[in-house]
Amino acid sequence: MSVALCLLAAVGMGEGTPPEPPAPDPPINVVLIMADDLGAEWLSCYNPSAPPTPRLDALAAGGVRFTRAFSQPLCTPSRVTLMTGRYNYRNYVEFGLLPSTERTIGDLFQAAGYRTGVFGKWQLSGKGKELPDVVDPTDWGFEESLLWQLSKRPGHGDKGPRYWKPKLETDGAIVPSDADDYGPDQFVDALTTFAAAESDRPFLAYYPMVLTHDPFVQTPATGAPTGRSKSHPKRFPEMVRYTDDLVGRIVDRLEAAGLRESTAVVFCGDNGTHSSVVCPTPHGPYRGGKGELNDRGTWVPLIVSLPGRVPAGRTDDRPIDFTDLLPMACTLAGVPVPPDSEESELDERGVDGISPFAADGSLSLARREAAFIWYDPRHAARVNEHAGMFARDARYRLHADGRFFDAGDPLDPAEEELKDPLTAEQAAARDRLRAVIASHVDRGAAPPRGVSERD
Repeated sequence: MSVALCLLAAVGMGEGTPPEPPAPDPPINVVLIMADDLGAEWLSCYNPSAPPTPRLDALAAGGVRFTRAFSQPLCTPSRVTLMTGRYNYRNYVEFGLLPSTERTIGDLFQAAGYRTGVFGKWQLSGKGKELPDVVDPTDWGFEESLLWQLSKRPGHGDKGPRYWKPKLETDGAIVPSDADDYGPDQFVDALTTFAAAESDRPFLAYYPMVLTHDPFVQTPATGAPTGRSKSHPKRFPEMVRYTDDLVGRIVDRLEAAGLRESTAVVFCGDNGTHSSVVCPTPHGPYRGGKGELNDRGTWVPLIVSLPGRVPAGRTDDRPIDFTDLLPMACTLAGVPVPPDSEESELDERGVDGISPFAADGSLSLARREAAFIWYDPRHAARVNEHAGMFARDARYRLHADGRFFDAGDPLDPAEEELKDPLTAEQAAARDRLRAVIASHVDRGAAPPRGVSERD
């Protein structure tokens, strides 16, 4: 048993643990899809000026579309948060690494009797030198996998391509590929085969997509590239369309297998769009802000669909951050969520997130005061760049260094920095957000390395 599962068992036996929620009948499967470098502005259900994304729009029409979901500004920080339900100040060590002692969404679902699989971009096993042994997805609760950027194993060389003729790995071996093989298609084929496999156990399928990250190259919609393909942002809309097509393909295959009515499909993005990409909006051009501590870097789509349980055609503007995704998936599936008890010696193992759904699939009355972001990229190219922390409610954003913004509609890239004197409403909002930041500071959220509270 992994360290993570041992700790899970310890938490389950602790005093004061809340009773396990009743499992839905029939059991609910979960497909969790996370696009790479795709801000919400590129989905037409969020932005009427964006190129059409009909399958994602249909998914939103059949479920709940959250309009104030905020991620970490960069890929690994978001992945660590999603996988553990915990803020980066608790467990983020360095770029490309999830500490092997962490308990993950895979561990939780596996312990609840689920089949678990992960298909797509991993980027969590370090570089093969930070850990005494290369850590596999099985060490974090995933029984099956097909992954890109799993690790730098001896003899495996660098991470290789993610799109055409991809370098993918399963069961410790590199999967042979040809020039006509396209990684995103292979991930979806593996995921849907896993989902439809004969079994009396429900499943969790986590799909961290490689789309729409650069290099910006053509998709199978326009054919495999001939010769050396150069990356260009003009390809980005085509990559978004193919992302939309793949989500539709997953939904169609779930329906064909008779699984759609018992499967929650969740779609989100891991951070804002690349800064070389500009999307039209009703407010004018919207440049991606990946890596930045603002809405352009952190505002992402979040769509949740589960027919017959999650309400259809709803939008919700409550603040959501990435710690909420793990407890949300657990709540929809009836999987116990570890408590975060200040009284427990295992307090540091607790989950920070709040599910926006109740156990019956309805929208929960419990709402967080604000989304919270603590960000230190710890990336060779971005050491302390834009590092910091902020709290963001449906309208305002307060940074720990005191900067205060009326962010308003996140689709509008214009933000007004507010300074004293403030209106009564603005002052009350700043006080609320200041209290949110203070609560995290009390729990150990010191300013990231090299960043003071008043930089």
